Amino acid sequence: MKKLFVLSLIVLFLTPALWAQGEEDFSTPLAAFQTYIRACQSHDFDAVDNCFTKEFNRFKKSNKEYMKHRNMGQLDNELSCVLNKEIQVDLHSRKAIIYLYPEDRKTSPYFMTKEGGQWKIDGMFMWNNIIFDQKDEWHWGNGNKEKAFLNS
Repeated sequence: MKKLFVLSLIVLFLTPALWAQGEEDFSTPLAAFQTYIRACQSHDFDAVDNCFTKEFNRFKKSNKEYMKHRNMGQLDNELSCVLNKEIQVDLHSRKAIIYLYPEDRKTSPYFMTKEGGQWKIDGMFMWNNIIFDQKDEWHWGNGNKEKAFLNS
């Protein structure tokens, strides 16, 4: 049975000065998520892509529909959803889920996978299982998949 590690809640107050500093760090799920936020703040799509699994990056590059919607506003929207949120990391061996509090339907959990010794956002799992409706609120596509993800 995989051990469950729940890291304590951490309040993130993401100020540009704090996040503009720092290098890419994928050593923990939290560090990888912070790296992702810095990449969004810098509007650097190459750095953003580096925060995702290789599988999802291959998918994105081959999906014209996905690529046509990439823009700076998308990155700003990501930032507005995570700024000043509390984070809880639910860690299970090579998988982790990042929850943001207070919860809202605009911000889904972030699913992380350890890939080649580095923590990356598992965009493929999120793409296949999370749906955003016309109000831009997230829902599970076919029922809650959190446990299946953690045990995969």
